[in-house]
Amino acid sequence: MFYIQSGVSQETKQVTNVLVKRGKELHGPDFMYINARNILMVEPVAADSQVARLIRDAKAQKSEGSAK
Repeated sequence: MFYIQSGVSQETKQVTNVLVKRGKELHGPDFMYINARNILMVEPVAADSQVARLIRDAKAQKSEGSAK
């Protein structure tokens, strides 16, 4: 699972979005429970979207790192 974390540069006031893989948080979670009653909707990610590209890039970096 991935999510997008937004930040604002104090110098330029420009907003940047970074794709973060779930589990890299400070508390180091290794699983998550989601109550099905709290899910409002599920949307697919288009194969040519920016999010899909970032996920592919993250997976490629992971496989490159494990090959070393």
